[in-house]
Amino acid sequence: MLAESKLDFVSLNANKKFAERKYWGEKTITIENINPLQDYDCSNLKRANDEYHVDVPREIYAALEKIAANYKAKHIILLAGLSILIQRYGSVSGACIFTPAYQDIQISGSQNAIVPVMSGGFSEFNFKQYVNHIKEDFVHGVRHSNYPVHYMLGLEKQQLADTGVIGCVVNGLQQLSSFDELQVDLLFSFFNSGAQTLTVTYNNGKFSRGYIQRLAHAYFSFLKTLMDNPEQLIGKIGLGGLLSSDAERHLLLETYNATAAFYPEDQTIVDLFEAQVLRSPDHIALECEGQEVS
Repeated sequence: MLAESKLDFVSLNANKKFAERKYWGEKTITIENINPLQDYDCSNLKRANDEYHVDVPREIYAALEKIAANYKAKHIILLAGLSILIQRYGSVSGACIFTPAYQDIQISGSQNAIVPVMSGGFSEFNFKQYVNHIKEDFVHGVRHSNYPVHYMLGLEKQQLADTGVIGCVVNGLQQLSSFDELQVDLLFSFFNSGAQTLTVTYNNGKFSRGYIQRLAHAYFSFLKTLMDNPEQLIGKIGLGGLLSSDAERHLLLETYNATAAFYPEDQTIVDLFEAQVLRSPDHIALECEGQEVS
């Protein structure tokens, strides 16, 4: 009887491993989704972490208190907002944000379990729907989190070590130590003791402090827009919702778009091409398979 029970336990364990392998094998997580903000090989860069601290604006916290019943609900909303922001900034239709399982959830055989929450685009969702989508992905991920992270992503262990990831954590609700085995390039940490604050830990070999400041303030601005318009399709929310001030809005929409240039209306494109040839006849006009034509 004891031998039979032991055999049943082994079979159950094997079935659980199979279910986890099947679940993560069906996820479409790519390296581009893991960190869409990077266009470089992080293994070639020196790594040094820095931190940027900022208070959560009162209106953001008030809005969270109004629509979220507890810290778990707040975490999902903060995570959903970060996912959309990363996709907007990275100009991609999908992002992978790593976030730990909650401390009060016991994962059999696993400590400090962490989940890669994958979102595959947001344009057809409103914010309320998108939050539910993120919640569902997180809950299912936690259920299958007793599995090595590199296997979750379909990567070799060294590939994961050379890949900077993006993370989100609510301290007190989740364990910051869950990120110890990952190379985190960007981590949004929210603190709920006393003053509500956000700490962005970032790899300063890849991101400038100015970029991180703009990213953090754009996050708050866009999150407020999303919470104020929960029924509106996210894809219909304009770029203005990403900009944290009138000055930044003017810089991006007016100054950077001031690209008007003189164009001689009495000349065709052929005339202009011929004029350029006369000005610089020795410059390379065409290059193909090692051959050049001036």
